[in-house]
Amino acid sequence: MVRMVHYGAVDLLVVGHFGTTSGLSAVSTGSQVLNLVTFVVTQLAMGVTVLIARYLGEKRPQYIGQVIGGAAIVFTLLAAALFVVLVFFARPVSSLILRSVRDFPFISC
Repeated sequence: MVRMVHYGAVDLLVVGHFGTTSGLSAVSTGSQVLNLVTFVVTQLAMGVTVLIARYLGEKRPQYIGQVIGGAAIVFTLLAAALFVVLVFFARPVSSLILRSVRDFPFISC
């Protein structure tokens, strides 16, 4: 998670130095969206860790395999859904978060 914040900061520094205000806006918005996705996935993984620790503490290790299997399925489905949304629907998603049409050339589809 810290790596994503550093990546966004370096991206903003480079685009801020060499780019335009539109490019800076696009990088800032994209960085915030990726930080949100990273935060949500990290919190889901933390929830799985808490469930595993709970079952270990309750001396019920037979449920740990089910938690791990369920988490693998959920994360696989989440990864597929995020892939489809972030790759194939980049322009519609960007139109929801960008303020002006002139920022669209900075979106790669």
